[in-house]
This record gives sequence, C-alpha cells and structure tokens, in this order.
Amino acid sequence: MQTIHEVNIFSHVLFGSAALLVGLITILTNRNTQRHRRYGHWFLRLLSVVVATALIGVVLFRPNPVLILLTMLSSYLGYSGYQTIRNRDRRANRRDIYLALAMTLASIGYGYAATQSATNWSPVVIYATLSALLLVTAYDFMKQV
Repeated sequence: MQTIHEVNIFSHVLFGSAALLVGLITILTNRNTQRHRRYGHWFLRLLSVVVATALIGVVLFRPNPVLILLTMLSSYLGYSGYQTIRNRDRRANRRDIYLALAMTLASIGYGYAATQSATNWSPVVIYATLSALLLVTAYDFMKQV
C-alpha cells in the first residue's frame, strides 16, 4: 500500500507541476487564439488528474481537513472557470447553480465538522480556503441575478 501511496504522490506532484507550467503559458498567450484555447484545455486535463490523485490520497491514505478543502476548492475553480468561459454571455444553467449550492453546503458543513472534530487542523488555512470557496460560489450565484 505504501508503494501505491508514493506513486500517487509522485503523480500528483508531476501533474501539478505540469499544470502550473501549462497554466502560466496559457496566461501569457494571447487570448482568443487557438493556441490559448489548446493550452487552456490541456491545463484543465492536467488539473483533473491533480484533483483525481488528491481525491485518491484523501480517501485512501490520509483524510486531512486541509487537503479535502483544497481538493474541493481546486476542483470547483476548474469547473467554474470552464463553465464561465463556455457560457460567456448566457446565465449559468441549473446544473451550475445546483453544483454551486451543493459545494456551498458541503464546504460549510465540512468546515463546521472540522472545527468540531479532534483532528489537528489549521484554522487560518481552513478559514481562508472556505472563504475562497464561498466567494467563488457566491460569484456563481450572483451571475444568476
């Protein structure tokens, strides 16, 4: 089991580093070009692998409150960013609203559970991550108004 955990960590770090590099290239590339879109799609694919390896790590190896919230934040940011670009001038659809609502409720519930549990957690990191997640979901709700 230790070897699987090490392979998962290695994959997470490798794909995360690649995502950071491709994300930087995407940011530096002119918008509305085929190259920018191609790098953006690669970034989302790499981010998906990073989130998947994070979920594997959290579920199978170490359920750390900080890691769970960071996984929730990064996965929702990736989805929300993609949907924002995809829907550009249109309002968010119901699926987006339901997902934002589910993420809001899950993050509040998990934040509360983390504060009540006896596990070791960092309030500064937990509250900052929760705030970022709630800010993004609030933005998605405001797009509906």
